[in-house]
Amino acid sequence: MKIILSILISIILGTPSVLWSCNWKVYGRLEVKNDLFISAPGSNAHSQRVPISDVKVRLWASTLNSGGWASWGSTRSNSAGNYQIRKRPREADPIGCNKRRRFKIKLEFDGRSARVLNPGMQTQSYTFMTSKKDGKEVRVNKYLNTTVDDRNRGQTISTSYKATRAAQIYWAYRLLYQKANAWNVGAEKISVVWPDGLGNMDLLGWSAPGCCVRITRSWFWYKSDDTNVWVNIFDRSGYSWRRKWATRELTHEWVHQWFNKNAYIPNFTGGRTPGTHDFLETHQVTFYEEFAEFAAVFLNQEVFHIVDNNYDNTEILNRYGVYKAFKDARRPNGRPYYSDGRVLKPMIRQNSRKWKKDLYRAQDSVANYLRLLISPSWFRKSYGTESFSGTTTKPTRIFIDPIQYDCSDVSVRMFTPRQILHAISRWKNAFSNRRIPDADRGILGFYNYLGRRSNTYQNDFDQQKSLFFKLGNPHYAGKKDGIDACQKIL
Repeated sequence: MKIILSILISIILGTPSVLWSCNWKVYGRLEVKNDLFISAPGSNAHSQRVPISDVKVRLWASTLNSGGWASWGSTRSNSAGNYQIRKRPREADPIGCNKRRRFKIKLEFDGRSARVLNPGMQTQSYTFMTSKKDGKEVRVNKYLNTTVDDRNRGQTISTSYKATRAAQIYWAYRLLYQKANAWNVGAEKISVVWPDGLGNMDLLGWSAPGCCVRITRSWFWYKSDDTNVWVNIFDRSGYSWRRKWATRELTHEWVHQWFNKNAYIPNFTGGRTPGTHDFLETHQVTFYEEFAEFAAVFLNQEVFHIVDNNYDNTEILNRYGVYKAFKDARRPNGRPYYSDGRVLKPMIRQNSRKWKKDLYRAQDSVANYLRLLISPSWFRKSYGTESFSGTTTKPTRIFIDPIQYDCSDVSVRMFTPRQILHAISRWKNAFSNRRIPDADRGILGFYNYLGRRSNTYQNDFDQQKSLFFKLGNPHYAGKKDGIDACQKIL
């Protein structure tokens, strides 16, 4: 009789008992629509619905219609985007436990491998609420799919759109981290500020040394040439090129931050202008910029299956093409770097010190030297006379009496993209103070480093390095006297 009475008292007073359990479980799946890091809308290369992994999930519950929120703890979403929180509420008696509850969930985009910040440099977050739910097991899914910024550009950005873009960038930067980690190339957690102001076509984003990637709201907009009106590129057909630009540049900025932590932060004050995208800059700034573009192309293909078919971003120039790039180069004010052939041609013909200095710090030639490193067919290229016809946007390449070099006796791929990233991440270890000297922070210094590491990468780049330099130098174009060190000249 005493036992029965004790049980009844326990039930009435709400004290714990083996006969009564009040444990709630709130669980669900977090996903985001990926219309960004895909080769084309509707592409099967990656599902457009991807999990939001490794975000912090905070949970509150309330039995009231307004306010009354009580914290139920936090957790992190797993690799599939799933989360789960169990809680014994304060109202644990039979009546209180069974009350219907509203839930408030906050997602924080900060994990082991990536972080998204708001303009105030706090972790970017997204909060949503449910209506009242019955039962002790409640499933709350969230699919972020607001991909069109439908507000006027002068108004406050919508929270759902801001969260969708934040989740996309967070997802992509996590995958880039995972690839770097799998390749053992110095994986680094990269932070990105989004949205970093309104922005315009001249200020879309940049990588702040020692901080983060900064992306403006206008990153996902395009100012139409025909109407002079800003449009959302994901709300219009025919803007696939702009989508590829956006994805390449997001990865480009990630590479900058990775490079800052693994190699060096360049001295930005020594160039022709304060900018970092001039045809001629200091050797270290040019290498810094061109490496980011070079790595972004192959990382997007490796990680997101996005193939960049833009000739300017991928093609290896023959030596006439390198010459043409110098001949056509313009300063920011529109004036040519080399007034006429009487200045440029003698420099190239004499292979002068100034010519080599310019060759190793010009955008096009440095990009060319980087692309040669991973080309499977670097040993057989055309350097014949080349001209262009057609329009500026759709040129047709014409080869007149093409001449090729054939170095088939050394026909082996020198480096893979993974090896190049590995080399960059180990570069500073070659120096006693783990700091790459300013004089070595360029394509020449990097080539010299690779030559010293031929055993590590099991190739003979130390023996072929001088040949690579010649293949990108117009001084050697068209010469058939064995100066290329090839067995055959076609």
